[in-house]
Amino acid sequence: MRRLAAAVTVALLSTGSLTACGGDEYCGKLQDYDNDTGLAQANFRNDAGLKKLHDVFVDLGKSAPDDLDDDYTLVIEGVRATRDGRADELDREAVASAYAAISDDARDRCDVDMG
Repeated sequence: MRRLAAAVTVALLSTGSLTACGGDEYCGKLQDYDNDTGLAQANFRNDAGLKKLHDVFVDLGKSAPDDLDDDYTLVIEGVRATRDGRADELDREAVASAYAAISDDARDRCDVDMG
């Protein structure tokens, strides 16, 4: 997941100047992505990589705990804006804060280090 953290940072910051209980399904998905070697090798600076990153966050967001809904929405919109060439429209600080909340929760809830 550290690669995913780096991808969010690269994707969102380098272009232009990131009642569900969140139980086993969410943690399982996080662990699966953490172990995905294809994801670890993806280039998140091109369209295909940004699409993959977008799809990962959409998938995770579907099973995430309700208290992370706003954070996932911000990160997904950030990746989408970057992919669509609208990175200058981002509130990078808000996206980075949302990603940090997701990462902290992944560590605390699921024992997955997103970086």
